[in-house]
Amino acid sequence: MPMPFGGPGRGAPVETPALIRGYLRCGAACLGPPAIDADFGTAHLPMPMALTGLPQRHKRHFLGVGGALAPGPANAAM
Repeated sequence: MPMPFGGPGRGAPVETPALIRGYLRCGAACLGPPAIDADFGTAHLPMPMALTGLPQRHKRHFLGVGGALAPGPANAAM
């Protein structure tokens, strides 16, 4: 279910979580508003990221030595 909009008032300072900031820096996009997961008391924010566009240093960090991507449609450029 979509997360209801009614959090902090308009213009109130809101800090973006570090993990989401990192994904955005790596080229991820936000697909839409967050959805609440009532079972776990959290929200989910779908954020696709094309691995082919990552800088080499990020590929090494996330994928290991050399940062090689496995061939396949999951790693195709978006």
